[in-house]
Amino acid sequence: MTQFIYAKIDTANRSAARYLTGNGEIGSPCIPIYFDGSADNEEEFLSGGGARKQGQLFFECGRNPANKFIVVIYGGEVVVLEPAGPIRFVKSEVQPGYDGFVKLLPVREVIREPVKDVPAILAGINANRYYSSGTFREISDNGNKTALQCILDKSKVQLPLQCTVIHALECLSSVELETLVAKLFEELGCFVPAYRGGMIKDVDIFVHNNSSVDLSLCGITLLPKSRCALQVKLKLRANRKKAPSGVDYLITGSEVSDPSILGASWLSAAIKCSPVTRDWLFTSLSWLPDAYLYSLQAAF
Repeated sequence: MTQFIYAKIDTANRSAARYLTGNGEIGSPCIPIYFDGSADNEEEFLSGGGARKQGQLFFECGRNPANKFIVVIYGGEVVVLEPAGPIRFVKSEVQPGYDGFVKLLPVREVIREPVKDVPAILAGINANRYYSSGTFREISDNGNKTALQCILDKSKVQLPLQCTVIHALECLSSVELETLVAKLFEELGCFVPAYRGGMIKDVDIFVHNNSSVDLSLCGITLLPKSRCALQVKLKLRANRKKAPSGVDYLITGSEVSDPSILGASWLSAAIKCSPVTRDWLFTSLSWLPDAYLYSLQAAF
């Protein structure tokens, strides 16, 4: 089974160019981790709890490199690599102020693409807090795994047995989902001043009905000259029960049972009655294999 891994090389990937061009401690392309510099061997490092799952995955790549691909995004490019040898423990010579053993995974480059030429969900993976808060994490979401498989070999992308709205939404980045929601309300006739809330706590989109008539979309009605605030989430935590204070509607790409939250079923219904936005959606997903895209279109 193919395994995809997100790697971060130093804070904000500031050392990625050095290590991936072979200017690190071993003179060839490699990925470093710096947890627990006191250990000089795998057994000691892992027994001491070295980075837990991340450390275990790192060494697994060195022991069993087959069907493992590592993605690093820096300098406006997406670089996909594969493990190329066992982990090496070396005293660091390139990191100022680090007095300890750095763990180095030799790698070989498989493909390098400008971020503008890859699916938006993959280009924006650094914005995913779960991945970017770590150093070496397995990529678990289907959207990024599908995007990576597409840039490696589209013919190996597995189609779901039955495509649903979930399969379409999970292939969107968080920014794309916010854009989708904004476009739905624009097509309805509303004014959306910005597609992202930015630094406004909890609010992603403001929607204005500047007209003199009611505007309704699948159960949401905006009265004349009224406004509403939306929060948009790709996925919801299991304990999330309602929209936060100051937000009129919480919209998510997840399936939900709570009628106060607008989930994937609501998005599916809204897209079906919004042909312009539907066309935008499938243009955004045109990186998928044709058979996959056609199956998704049939679900709408």
